[in-house]
Amino acid sequence: FTLSLAHDLSTCNSFELVFSRTDSTKCSHAEKHVHPSLDKDLNKWIKSRLGPDTISVQVEGAERQLLDVPSEYLGNCSYAYRFNLMNSGKVWDYQGFYEPREVPVSRPAPILVREPLLRRPLELDLCPSRCAPHVPSPDLVSPLVIDESSFSSGLMPEGSSEDDGLTPVPSCDSSTPMSGAYIPLSPYAMNHPGASQPPAARSASLRRSSAGLYAYHRPACAMDHAGTRFADHAPCLASGHKALFLGDSHARVSYDVIKWRMEGHSEIALASPKELLKNTTIGNLGLVSCVSLLLMNCDYLDQFDSITLSTGSHPACFKCAPTVKWVEHVTARLHALPELLRTCPTKKRRSLLLFTLPTFPPEIGNNDCRTGPRMHRWSEELRRMAREQGEWQIVDVDRYSRPVQDDIRMFDGTHYLRTDAVDPIVDEIIARLGFCEK
Repeated sequence: FTLSLAHDLSTCNSFELVFSRTDSTKCSHAEKHVHPSLDKDLNKWIKSRLGPDTISVQVEGAERQLLDVPSEYLGNCSYAYRFNLMNSGKVWDYQGFYEPREVPVSRPAPILVREPLLRRPLELDLCPSRCAPHVPSPDLVSPLVIDESSFSSGLMPEGSSEDDGLTPVPSCDSSTPMSGAYIPLSPYAMNHPGASQPPAARSASLRRSSAGLYAYHRPACAMDHAGTRFADHAPCLASGHKALFLGDSHARVSYDVIKWRMEGHSEIALASPKELLKNTTIGNLGLVSCVSLLLMNCDYLDQFDSITLSTGSHPACFKCAPTVKWVEHVTARLHALPELLRTCPTKKRRSLLLFTLPTFPPEIGNNDCRTGPRMHRWSEELRRMAREQGEWQIVDVDRYSRPVQDDIRMFDGTHYLRTDAVDPIVDEIIARLGFCEK
């Protein structure tokens, strides 16, 4: 491969990396004669969006991002990866090259071979010295208490005042865009006891958390509801809200983390035990986690004010379903539940949340269908199906979990628990459900 870099001189940390194969003959053969997947939809998508190679680009430093699908496939085995970072400062690019091949066996799945494209990370210093990296200011936070809302753009820069003409951003809710970026935490925040793990967890390396390296920064809204990790949760517990978390283990993880917070813990949640049904009441707040959709009926659903659904991972995990079959499976679920609710006698207005598919670390040398590109493609389809159905709000777990993909590998290899993704995911769920408004 060759690698070229282009960056925008008029702004800061906006750049493009282009990887190109040097062997045009091998490239031409791959484009014309290699069919990378037995799944017709995925095969077409790979040829148009991914190309013959899979290259994963991780950015660390002033901001954390990961792209394992190119921003644009330029053709002729050339791949453009474009980054427009929110934060200034140095960044380091790590590239890994994957050769995906789906083999015709009873369970067709890719076998991945990972090779680094560069001997060492590529260091980029593309910002003028006047552009200082954004980190939480110690002057804005008590030295004894770390409030996660301090990391939102709702707080003004050091030395500014309300007379400076800066407009405060609104609180995050279902009407505001919640996309953002992972920016590095300053040392005082990483080392503060309120943000650290319980002492029992520190001695067990397999139970440690990777959280505490980055905080998720949202420029369009302030995550200042009472459900954030270090807040006073009294408004949540007085809300009278009853929430159902439905579907696979990713919904269960969210249930367990919210329960952990509402019970008064400010440290990172470390566990989410497997159980088919869980329920708890804390104050006037009710939380239920349920795996099966088969027992859903009006008598059961009428008690809930919100339903959060995670679905679609199991067909990739256990069946390696073709995309067309997977779309049929998920579409049926996304339509069946709202249709059932419309027949229920109470006719109450409920919030319906839907997760995109969490990213999954590449299984090097093993057969597993949950590759980054496949999960990317299926999350695109989930967003489309939710828009067309019209009643589901998307919580983009794919976007939150992708930058921490390698951290997920350190734990159970599947869930975003104990990573920097868990706080922004749960913060958004609570903001959209609205039961923690101050």
